[in-house]
Amino acid sequence: MSIVGRNFIFKIEIVCVVLLVFLVVISSFFVIQLYPATVNGAVERSAGIVPGLALHILPVQPFAPFISVICTMVYALIGSVCIYLYFEKTESPEIFFFSFFVLSTAFEALRVITPLTVQYTLPSLYLGIAFKVLFFSRYFGIFSLFVASINAAGMRFKNSLLMSAIVALLIALKVPVDRLSWNSSLGPIAGMSTTFAVVDVGCIVITILNFFISAYSSGEKNYFFIGAGSLLVFLGKELLINADTLFVPFLGFVLLVAGTWFIATRLHKIYLWL
Repeated sequence: MSIVGRNFIFKIEIVCVVLLVFLVVISSFFVIQLYPATVNGAVERSAGIVPGLALHILPVQPFAPFISVICTMVYALIGSVCIYLYFEKTESPEIFFFSFFVLSTAFEALRVITPLTVQYTLPSLYLGIAFKVLFFSRYFGIFSLFVASINAAGMRFKNSLLMSAIVALLIALKVPVDRLSWNSSLGPIAGMSTTFAVVDVGCIVITILNFFISAYSSGEKNYFFIGAGSLLVFLGKELLINADTLFVPFLGFVLLVAGTWFIATRLHKIYLWL
C-alpha cells in the first residue's frame, strides 16, 4: 500500500473516532443520571484479566464505567490524530496495523447503549448487537497488534489484517452473549469467558515475543521498547474496558498513553531514515 493510501485510511479512522465521540457527547445528556441505577442492576462484577486478579476488593462506583468510556474516547481521538500527524511522511507497516488497535478502543462508546436500553425499554436486540460489535472491536484490536508484531518479525502474510478481521468477526458471532444483562462495567456477559481470557493472554504474549525476536534478529533495540509498549497498551485497555472503580480508568488511561508513546516514538526512530 502506498503512503498516500495509508494516510487516507488514517483519515477515515479519525472520522470514525470523531463520530463515536459525538455519539458519547450527545448521549451523555441523557444517560449520565442513569448510571447509578444501571450499574446497580448489573448481574456480576466485570471479569477482566487484570481486575479479576486484585481489584474486586474495591467497591463498585456507579460512574466508573462512564469515566472509562470518556477516557477511551479521549485516547482514541488523540492517538489517531497523533499517528496521522507523526507518520504522515514516514512509512511503517507496524504503525498501520497499530492504528486499528487505537481505533478499536473508540468502539467502547457503544457501552452507553446499556443505560439507554434500560431507561427507554428498547428491544434487547439493540443491546445484543452493541455487545457483538464490542466483542468484534476488542478482538480485532488485539489481533491488529499481533499482526503488527509478526510484520516486525519478518513474517509478512498477504491479507493478514483481513484474516484478523474475519477471525474477530467469527468470535463475535459465535460467542454466546446475554442480551438481557450486563456486568458492572456495563459490558457484555459472555459464555466461555475463561477460554477467551486464555486467547487474550496467549495473543499478547506471542505479540511481545515477536517484537523481542525482531529486536534480537535485526539488532534493532527499539523493538524491545515496542514489545514493552504492547504490554502496557494491553494492560491499559484491559483496565479501561472492565473498570468499575474510580481510580482504575485513570490508571488504564496512563498505561495506554505510555504504551502508545513507546510504540509510536520507537517505530518512528526505526523508519525515519529508511
